[in-house]
Amino acid sequence: MVFNPSDRCKIVAETFPAFTLCDSPLLFVNKFKYLSHIIYHSFSDDSDINREIRTLFTRTNVLCRRFKRCSLAVKVRLFRTYCVCFYDATL
Repeated sequence: MVFNPSDRCKIVAETFPAFTLCDSPLLFVNKFKYLSHIIYHSFSDDSDINREIRTLFTRTNVLCRRFKRCSLAVKVRLFRTYCVCFYDATL
């Protein structure tokens, strides 16, 4: 992945030579996944945040459907356990 500098005068070259690994060329990508987070070349994480929101809604709906007859205290405990992720607290 190639990150474009914010200051256009610091660009050294517009194209780069082909990088190879075991005689097979490596491709340049616009995004890649690192530690389950999607990193874009534009430093935008909007798509990653939307993905996290969708998974949160999915987990919450599964809990509501499976435990609909449980008390509110049990539902709150389950939500805190399965839906609140410490790794995504920074998002």
